[in-house]
Amino acid sequence: GQLGTGSLVSANSPQAVVGLAQVRAVAVGGNSSCAIHGADVLSCWGALRGQATPQAVFASPTPVAAVAVGTDSTTNAPVGRDYGCLVYKNAAASVACWGDRNDFGQVGGEPSAPKPVPADVLMADGSVLQDVAEIAAGDAMSCALQRSGAVWCWGMDMFFQVRTTPQRVTLLSGTPLVGRSGLVVGASQPHACVLGDGGSVWCWGFNGNA
Repeated sequence: GQLGTGSLVSANSPQAVVGLAQVRAVAVGGNSSCAIHGADVLSCWGALRGQATPQAVFASPTPVAAVAVGTDSTTNAPVGRDYGCLVYKNAAASVACWGDRNDFGQVGGEPSAPKPVPADVLMADGSVLQDVAEIAAGDAMSCALQRSGAVWCWGMDMFFQVRTTPQRVTLLSGTPLVGRSGLVVGASQPHACVLGDGGSVWCWGFNGNA
């Protein structure tokens, strides 16, 4: 039901999602889709594990109100597999994630600790990840691009190991990667890309599938 049409019938042409108005952000990931709309409500549809109710796993072909994200939420609210994240448009531009699946720390914090409502993503020193321009979510890996160009990732790394706090992405030389826009994370394997200076593209992570 991730198309949100009210049925489980696939479509080869665009279909309107039912029951939504005043939508200002939409994202897809895994087997679900989510949108921020109306009075700052996040609704999701499809396989709603964790995004709609923290304990239940069920399918809804129409949007179900998940959490109230508040007036400070931004239009950047990507959805991974059974989890999602958002960037607040307040002065701090901080990041929060929620969801049922946190087996690699992709929501932030220790694995296997579901978060039914958005919770701040914390750095290794306990401070909140902030000053973020973009965020991206994949299968089990999340990344954030700060306004300064710094790129941070957490969750599953390229060796399929757990990272519970954001780690700075660096070049082979050890120089920090500087991104500009277009941050994306792979939907299945832990890899990501970002646009850099001069129209360049930089990618990192798992590279084993030909």
